[in-house]
Amino acid sequence: MATVTELIPIFGIAAGVIIAVAVFTWLYFESRHKRDALLELAQRAENPEQLAEIVKSLEDPHPASDDKSAKRSGLITLFVGVGIYLLGSMALGAVVQAVGTLVAFIGAGVLLAAFIFPRDRQP
Repeated sequence: MATVTELIPIFGIAAGVIIAVAVFTWLYFESRHKRDALLELAQRAENPEQLAEIVKSLEDPHPASDDKSAKRSGLITLFVGVGIYLLGSMALGAVVQAVGTLVAFIGAGVLLAAFIFPRDRQP
């Protein structure tokens, strides 16, 4: 018979899989209902301008990511990584230092990509 300490990793992995499947299922059904509603409105709409207005209202309200937000995100991630590294060097050990270094390099890569490939230029 397995002890509780042997079952904890199994429950952790199962919880991760269940949460991921639940989120993807929820997003699928949410987008499906939007598509069905848009199709119904398109069939009943008489004015094309009215249809365009309805489509615009159903679009995602979040604006497209711009160059400033990429720079900001990269800088925040860089300093979170530095903080994790310092926490590992002062208290928790080499594994936490490695995680902090990884996060810092990811932040530096995002920041560098925002400077090298700016998004505000038109092709």
